[in-house]
Parts: sequence; structure tokens; C-alpha cells
Amino acid sequence: MRKPNLLLLRNMWVVLLSAVLLFGCSQIDTFDAPDRSGGQERIPVMFKASNLNERQLFDVCGNAFNTPLLAGKDIPVGEVSAYNDSDNLYITVSIEGDYLQDWFIRKLHMYIGQVSVDFSQKVGKKNEIVNPAPGKFPFSTEVPADNPTGIQEFTWTLPLGEDMIDFGEFDIAVHADVVKVDNVEYDEHDDAVSAEVVQSEGAWAAGEAFSQKGNWAMYFSFAVTECGEDCNPEWRREVTVSQNGRFSPEEEDDLEVTYQINGANGGRVGEALVRRTGSAGNPNFTVEFTPDSEYDFEALEVCVYDLDGNGEVCSTEATFSEGVYVIGINNAPRTATAINAGGNVTASSSIVKLYVKSDACN
Repeated sequence: MRKPNLLLLRNMWVVLLSAVLLFGCSQIDTFDAPDRSGGQERIPVMFKASNLNERQLFDVCGNAFNTPLLAGKDIPVGEVSAYNDSDNLYITVSIEGDYLQDWFIRKLHMYIGQVSVDFSQKVGKKNEIVNPAPGKFPFSTEVPADNPTGIQEFTWTLPLGEDMIDFGEFDIAVHADVVKVDNVEYDEHDDAVSAEVVQSEGAWAAGEAFSQKGNWAMYFSFAVTECGEDCNPEWRREVTVSQNGRFSPEEEDDLEVTYQINGANGGRVGEALVRRTGSAGNPNFTVEFTPDSEYDFEALEVCVYDLDGNGEVCSTEATFSEGVYVIGINNAPRTATAINAGGNVTASSSIVKLYVKSDACN
């Protein structure tokens, strides 16, 4: 509900963005392009997981805003997405398409606010928008020391303020240091461990130019999507579960992933843990549904089928113990994705569909 003092609240949010998030006007100096004259280096790298279980998935309100990530002004190496659920704003930066083969992210900077306010500077006799220094943006990240230096996907998760929906559009600028690599080295598990940097570029999320002068820094505008008012207690999820070629017959496979279950108005009502065990040729699935303390589940279903949608097996029979509902499916349908010389399945994939009806609307 819109409050009578909305204008005051909006003004307070502008102050918050400017004073708290943006570190003041010291960041509006024009940035210098990084020096590309250095010699080649080898860096640890991590390719983006093709297995969705190893990637972040969020239940969002409305549609995500997507814009290209442009390296060196005209190389579309990836995508930047802005989206929200009822609790958080998410900004995801990812390498996409053919560029997944040899491009990586090494450093990221992000600004959120009002460009017309935070980057306005008196030039001559009038105020103009000036170019930013991304290194002074309030949100910055380098790959943690215990992770590979080059990654292909990163997500900021920012809590939504109470009045963000009423605020309207705000501006977002994302800058990335990206590299192209060659001579990738792999370990005994065929996982990439290092590569040689052959090209380094700065990259911006495509949008409107900060200034027509100087560099090509850009920003885009985004408005938080209000989660639906209509009560919808039903939640569905479909996910591909794959051993990703790492399974061997001598080792027991054990893959698991947890999802948040949303109910009325997009709010959380519990979580579902999907666990795959057994051999590649005989996979078993166990799904644990845990309602939050103030909710319960009225109907549950788990279905497993192969990648072509054949041989579906479903179950609604759940056991209940200590606040957790459990459904199991043994010898589940799967599609063989790797077979060794002896004809044995060494890796396979299945699609798991989850359905939950909660009492969130009661």
C-alpha cells in the first residue's frame, strides 16, 4: 500500500543511495583503460557449470531485465540480468554462448543509484554527466583467494528496502574485467585448472552512455517488480540432474540440490532437497520437502523422466517424520550420456519435476 509520506520516503532513499551506497562524489573521476601491454600470464580458471544443480536459481517476480555484456565496446561476451523476488534484488553477470569456450571474468564493479544525481558535475557554465571510475563503485568483487581466478558467472544478492517498489526506476552500471584464454590445462578428472591469458578487455553492461565525451561507460535503468497480489499456493520446479561425466562405476554417486518453495505472493513457505544416489545405470531419487514452521503442505508429487520426456515415473506417496515429507523413486528413468568401452553406462541424466501445494492461502 502506498503511504501518505511516499515523497519523503523516496527522498530518503535517494539520500541512502547517494550517501551510503555510493561513497560520495569522489567516484566520478574518469577512469583510465587498463594497460594491455603486459606479457601473457597463466591463471586458474573455472568453466560455468552446465549442470543446473551447480548454478543459482531464483524464483523471480515478473521478468528479468537482460542486456548484453560488451567487451572492448563491441564483443558480446555475455549478459547482465537484473531481477527480484519478494525479498531481494539480484544482479547476475555471466559469460554466454560461444564465448563460454574461452572468456572469463576476473573482476566486477557495480553502481546502483541515480546517474543524474550522483555523476552530475559542473563543466564550464553548466552541469553535465561525467564518466565514472568503476574501481570506486560501491559494489566490487574479485574472485576469492580460495577459488579460481577466472569465473564465468557471478550474482549479487541485495536485500530490498521496504519502499523500493514505490521508488520507480533507478540506474545500474556494471563493469567487468574480462579475459580471453588459450592453452587450457585439465586435471585427471578433465576439469580445467589453468589457462593462458591472450586478451584482456574492460566490459560494460549495455545501456545508455554516461557521457558523449571520453570513454564508453554505460548504465541501464531498472524498476523492482512487485510480486503478485493474487494468492497462488502451488509451486513447481523442473531440473535436470546429471553426473556431468564425473561418475565412475567404482564410486557411489551422490548429487543434491536445495530449492526454496514459494507460496502466496511469492513468499517462502519451505524448501525441497533433491538427492540422487545409486549408479549411473540405476539412479535413485529422494526428495525431502520441509515446510516452514507457519505452513504445511497439502499435496506433493515427484516425477522423473529421461531427457526425451519418455518413461515418466511419478509418486505422491510421502512419508512424514520430524516435520519432513519424503518421497523416493528408485531405478528412475534416465538417458545415458556416457558409455565406456565395455558398454557400461558411466554417466546419465534425468529430469526431475517437483510439485507442492501449500496452505499458504488459508
